[in-house]
Amino acid sequence: HLANLALMVGSVSSVKQPSSLASSLDQLMAVAEEYNSMMHGIVRGVCEAMHGFYEQGPLKQKERVQEKAEKDYSGDFLKVVDIIRSSAVFHSFHDLSRAIVALNKPGVVQVVRLK
Repeated sequence: HLANLALMVGSVSSVKQPSSLASSLDQLMAVAEEYNSMMHGIVRGVCEAMHGFYEQGPLKQKERVQEKAEKDYSGDFLKVVDIIRSSAVFHSFHDLSRAIVALNKPGVVQVVRLK
């Protein structure tokens, strides 16, 4: 089941924020702050509709985004895609799979990592 879920998510190696989103880390952090509530509303609604428990996390701190960009992405801050963070717990693979499919519909969000 986990292998099938990983296939639904796809490869995350090339995932990157669009360059039109921000030209600096400060701008990227401002955009994350601006869209934080909307993103949580979308993801919470889908997760809860699929019988999941949703927990909103804090925004990743600017210092940690910079550190991750330098360590993992040769300084490219646009490759840090987990600034708005949350957790969802599902009690069945069926519900988790349904949530991933619903979230990955065009125009919703893109799931890039499962833990």
